[in-house]
Amino acid sequence: MLTARAWTLLGVGIALSASGILLGYTDITRLGLLLLLLLGVTAVIARRASGELRITRTVQPTFIGRGQRATVTVTAANPSDRRNGVSRVREQVDPRLGESQEFVLPAIGPHDAEQLQYVVQGNVRGAHRLGPSSRVIEDPFGLTRRRSTDQHIDELIVLPTVTALGTAQPPGAGIGSEGETPQMVALHGNEDVSIRAYHQGDDLRKVHWKTTAHRGELMVRQEDRPSRRSALVLLDARSAGHRGTAPQDSFEWAVSCAASVVVRLAELHYSVHLATPETLADLSVDTPGEPDDQLRRLATAETCDGETFRRLRLRAREAVRTGAIVVAILTDVEDRVDDIAAMRQPGASGLAFILDTATFVDPDAAPSAGAAMLRAALAGAGWRVCVVRSHTTVLDAWQEVSRRSLIRVGAL
Repeated sequence: MLTARAWTLLGVGIALSASGILLGYTDITRLGLLLLLLLGVTAVIARRASGELRITRTVQPTFIGRGQRATVTVTAANPSDRRNGVSRVREQVDPRLGESQEFVLPAIGPHDAEQLQYVVQGNVRGAHRLGPSSRVIEDPFGLTRRRSTDQHIDELIVLPTVTALGTAQPPGAGIGSEGETPQMVALHGNEDVSIRAYHQGDDLRKVHWKTTAHRGELMVRQEDRPSRRSALVLLDARSAGHRGTAPQDSFEWAVSCAASVVVRLAELHYSVHLATPETLADLSVDTPGEPDDQLRRLATAETCDGETFRRLRLRAREAVRTGAIVVAILTDVEDRVDDIAAMRQPGASGLAFILDTATFVDPDAAPSAGAAMLRAALAGAGWRVCVVRSHTTVLDAWQEVSRRSLIRVGAL
């Protein structure tokens, strides 16, 4: 397209040419025609210089934590047989990663490429867009300007903050794998059943009392038990329950807690199920996942409505295996606490982090009555419970629910 300078030059060229012809001044006519010729030649050259350009990006590393940086390499390739001219490239960047980038791209020969680099910083959890790229080509005289946009878009995932939870273990944890080789004991009238020593966290209904009396220690049947113990992490993502301003709001604390617990349970060799609105939507609640995959899911976690959380609770209960550890990160909304309490199977451990969400708005707010009610109800059902205020760290909360002094009747 023509710039304002070009339109001015066009008007002057036409005026000079017309005036020279009418007044009979040949030199003025020639000057006007020369200006028009210059404008035409410039337009043709600019058109030839603005050939096809393909933009690709590589991001290293692909996933980063909050506060970390990533390097983006933009490769501009010329697939044509003609040389591309010098151009200005503007790379659009999600504002949460930093400012959009502008570069001067040198002329690129046929089937050649140039690389540009810039650095972004992940300050906010989530999936952030990189691109598209827009390109502007101008001729040396500033008479023509051509714009084009490469619509290719990439994403950079900023993972939630993961807190190292140290050596503290959930009650009845030991390690997630079964450990010793079980004994095979023949029962009267039954097929051989695998018998092994009791581990904290085993279902008490599996105790084999005859062998226990003979051995003088608790022994349990290992009928169709998984090779790794299971755990389920439930995230209460109800928008009505969370308060505060991101990224210091209660929901971000809950997501960070879920991420930290997932990593810690994986370190203990547990097979971890993640229950969030996202895993409910893609039907993966029933399937244990690797910690890296679950961190990526938590990176894009969003709040949901009450009905979605109700369906999530039902799906999570179906996914909990007998003897599985259940870790619930909850708001202080007093809603269907019995459903959550029932997720802990007899003999299994239940850990609950109840967020006193008012403190994420006012750190000096009075203790939440809803949090106190939930704590009493879950503790009475054998859960280990920690009420979380805005100043509580994930590590402090984890250590509290891991303390032996919290053991109650019915809980391990």
